[in-house]
Amino acid sequence: MNVSEIIFRLSFVILNLIVMLGGVLLIIVGAVLISLSSALLEDFDMLVSGEGFSYTTFLNSAIILIVVGLILVVIGLVGIIGTIKHKIFAFLLIGYMVVLGIIIVLQVVGVILAFVYHEQVLETLRRDLGPQLIEQYGANDTGVITAVNFIQERLECCGINDTYRDFTNANISIPPSCSCSAPATCVNVINISPGLNENNVTSAYALGCLTTAENLLENRTYQYVLAAIGIIFLVFEIAVILFALCIIFMDFKGSD
Repeated sequence: MNVSEIIFRLSFVILNLIVMLGGVLLIIVGAVLISLSSALLEDFDMLVSGEGFSYTTFLNSAIILIVVGLILVVIGLVGIIGTIKHKIFAFLLIGYMVVLGIIIVLQVVGVILAFVYHEQVLETLRRDLGPQLIEQYGANDTGVITAVNFIQERLECCGINDTYRDFTNANISIPPSCSCSAPATCVNVINISPGLNENNVTSAYALGCLTTAENLLENRTYQYVLAAIGIIFLVFEIAVILFALCIIFMDFKGSD
C-alpha cells in the first residue's frame, strides 16, 4: 500500500466520521425531544390535537430522528471497518454503497413529494394548527404565548392567517408583539372594542405569520440557500460512494 492509497483511505475514514457525527447529533436532538417534561407534552398534545397533528406524531418524529441517526452511525461505522479491514470485510463496502444509494433515492423522492404536496400541508396548517394556536394563546398558555410573541417579533407578522383579526375574532386582546412601526408593512387597527385592544396597538403587521413564512420560503435568496445546502449534501453523499467504489477497485486490483 503506497502513500497515496493510505491518504485516500484516511480521507474516506474522515468522511465517515463526519457521517457518524451527524448521526450522533440527530440522536441527541431526538433524545432531547423525548425527554421533555410530561407537562410540556400534554400542552403540546392539546395544542396540536387537530387532524395530522398529535402527541403521537410529535413522539414519532423524535423516534424517526433517533432511527435515522442510528442508521447514519452504523453506515459510518461500516464504512470505516470496510476501509481498515478491507481484506476481511470487503463485502461491507459493497453493502455500504447500496445503502447510501437507496438513501439518495429516498431523499430525492422526499423532495419531490414535499414539492407536490406543499399546498396541502399549508392548508392543513391554516385550517387546523392556526386556530388552535390562537385558542391556546387566549387560554394563557405560557409556552404558546412566548412562542407566538417570539415568532411575531422575529418575522414581523401578526396572527396566523388574518393578522390582528385572528386574535380579535377569537375575543382575544391584540398582543403587543403585533405592534408595527414601519408604515409600509403595517395595517391600521380599526373598529376594535377597547376590551380587545388593551395594549393600545394602533397599527399591526399586515401579514399573518404563516403567509410571511411562506413568502420567506418563496424568496429567491432563501431558495438558493436551501438549494445550495441540498446540492452540497447530495454531492457529499455521491463523493462518499465514489470513494467507496475506488477503494473496492484498489482492493480488487491489489488482489490480482
